[in-house]
Amino acid sequence: MLDTAISYLAANDKEAFNKLVDSGSVIGLKGGLEVQIMETKTSKGKVKIRPIGETIEVWTVSEAVK
Repeated sequence: MLDTAISYLAANDKEAFNKLVDSGSVIGLKGGLEVQIMETKTSKGKVKIRPIGETIEVWTVSEAVK
């Protein structure tokens, strides 16, 4: 879903992106959130993270993680 969301944003298709958000397929995370890095795909610039204290794991772009 991350790739799909990125492609919608690159195409400036905010309506389609918002449908992903509304369906729960894509979620927003607040800046400053402490996370554990679970997996990386450096060649694709993506990381799987888990917010500290949570059991959910999600993919994000590596630029979003410090």
